[in-house]
Amino acid sequence: VFAPEEGYDLASSWYDSWHWTDFWRHNELPIGRQMINKLRPECALDAGSGTGVYRHELQSMGCKTIAIDISCKMLAVQAGKDASRGLHDPRSLVHGDIQEMPENWSGAFDCVVCARVLSQIQDCRRALAELSRVLRKGGHLILTDVDPSHPYTHVRITNGSFQVRIRATKHTH
Repeated sequence: VFAPEEGYDLASSWYDSWHWTDFWRHNELPIGRQMINKLRPECALDAGSGTGVYRHELQSMGCKTIAIDISCKMLAVQAGKDASRGLHDPRSLVHGDIQEMPENWSGAFDCVVCARVLSQIQDCRRALAELSRVLRKGGHLILTDVDPSHPYTHVRITNGSFQVRIRATKHTH
């Protein structure tokens, strides 16, 4: 069982074709999109951005968006998507941990999206404190995660016969 950084690096090239990614795009993303459309943020953070689904949603609305992720290779997938769209702003992709974000981000974002990330973090209080710190006063946090009653013990991302198992931590509501 891999730590999130290493596990998501290993699974990055086929993460978008994983069956659960399709499930979230059809079930979670429409709800997230609806929330984002109501808020109409100007400057957002996609915290634990993975391959950038929410970052691209926010950008399509004209929102200046920064993505932070612990996996360099997931960010590389985003960079590839940006290149295919004719976009290139390497400053919008930050390799880092949402538990310790840059000091100059304090109060920088009017919206933070953190989708299915806390279950990858052992101490979610530290991450929540950081998410709060980077939000502007009156800003909005859109937070999703897997319900702790779900029977998973780790994330299993499969591509054919190859499987990556990534540590997961369940938190109470």
